[in-house]
Amino acid sequence: MVRRWFWIPGLGFLVLFFLLPVGAFLLQSVLDPGPTFMHFERLFEGRAFWVSLGNTFRISITVTLICAVIGFLIALRIATLQRPYANALLVLIVMTVWISLLVRNYAWMVLLGREGIISTSLVALGIFERKTSLLFNEAAVVLGMVHVLIPYMIIPTYAAVQAIDPALLRACDSLGARPAQVFSRVLLPLSLPGLATGCLLVFTLSLGFYVTPAILGGRGQTTLTMLMEIEVNEQLNWGFAAAHAAVLIAITAVLFFAYRSKFGMDRLWGQEL
Repeated sequence: MVRRWFWIPGLGFLVLFFLLPVGAFLLQSVLDPGPTFMHFERLFEGRAFWVSLGNTFRISITVTLICAVIGFLIALRIATLQRPYANALLVLIVMTVWISLLVRNYAWMVLLGREGIISTSLVALGIFERKTSLLFNEAAVVLGMVHVLIPYMIIPTYAAVQAIDPALLRACDSLGARPAQVFSRVLLPLSLPGLATGCLLVFTLSLGFYVTPAILGGRGQTTLTMLMEIEVNEQLNWGFAAAHAAVLIAITAVLFFAYRSKFGMDRLWGQEL
């Protein structure tokens, strides 16, 4: 009987510190200065919104694809290691999440700067004629975001790969299956739910990323979150900023329910709901 009430503190916390402030902010999109849809009309009619939306999706898709390839390979390699070594690597991967986001982005500014080790090395190798800054472009943004988000791809993918029965792979080998066939017909399909979970996490986090595009990107990499920051801090137009936020939340909700209909909630939370 007591266990039935355990969910109340958690629900109260979510309502008080998440639903109420986010809901109050989103309501500004239709209540500022009064009941109106002018913010959404201005949003969809403006060129800046569509350009920034295209930038947001292009960067998010690129980051997700790169993380999917690298994360799957890393997860596959960790799954082949002995348990102590695998656990040690997983701990190191998780620990990177604890490092300050600003610290990691400023570190990339040092590495990609004109006097950074990357530019200096490229000049030494004869690829560049002189030292050149590699900052303030889309490649720098993608690189910084992949560095931050790759753990969110590795962990669920590793869990899915680790759950595959090794006897299945040995059976494929004994039946004469080529490595490419084992990968395409057994390994990849069975690890797909974990890979899809990682893609969902990385893509949705990429949609709302602000710090990395703002620090490492330029004007050509303006995203929706950067436009929201301008509207709030410079234009003081909370209603218009809330309209941007509503679009991002709507996109995230569509992705979430699409994932739910395909894989179910048990894959996302690690248990059957």
